[in-house]
Amino acid sequence: MTPDDFIPNQWYPIFDSSKLKWRKPVGVTRLGERLVLWRDSSGTAVCMADRCPHRAAELSLGWIRDDCLVCPFHGLRFDSAGRCVLIPANGEGQPVPRGFDLPTRQVREEHGLVWYWYGESAPAAEIPWFPQSAGTRFANQLRAARLSGFISARYGELR
Repeated sequence: MTPDDFIPNQWYPIFDSSKLKWRKPVGVTRLGERLVLWRDSSGTAVCMADRCPHRAAELSLGWIRDDCLVCPFHGLRFDSAGRCVLIPANGEGQPVPRGFDLPTRQVREEHGLVWYWYGESAPAAEIPWFPQSAGTRFANQLRAARLSGFISARYGELR
C-alpha cells in the first residue's frame, strides 16, 4: 500500500500500547513511513521518523537516556519534542544547530492502541471507536491483534 491509499486527516491505530515499553524504542512501518515509537519519562508515547538526520541510522536501534532517544550510530540525543539536544562530538552543553531536529508525529493512546494522526490539518479531538464493542469479542480480538497493519477506515478490515 502507498500513502495515497489512505484517507487523510484521520486517526489510524498503529501499535498495541501494551507492547510499547519504557526505555525501549520500537521501529514500525506504517502508512508507508518508517517510524520509531518510544515512551518519555512520564509514560507518554512519542513518535518520529525512524531516521537520524545526521547519517540516516535507524533510531529504533538506539536507546533512551536522560529522557531522550539516543541514535545508535553517533549518539545524538533527541527529546520528546524532536529537538536534538546533544551532539556528542561537539561536547556537553554546546549549542546544537536546529537543522538536526526531527519533526514529531501526532500520536495518542486510547482503547489499548497507539493512534497516529495522518494529515496536515489539526488532529480531530475524537478517536474513532465503536462504543458498543467495549468488552465484546471484537474489542478483545482487536486489542490482541498483531498490528503489523492496521484498521483501514476505507476498507473496514483488519490488515
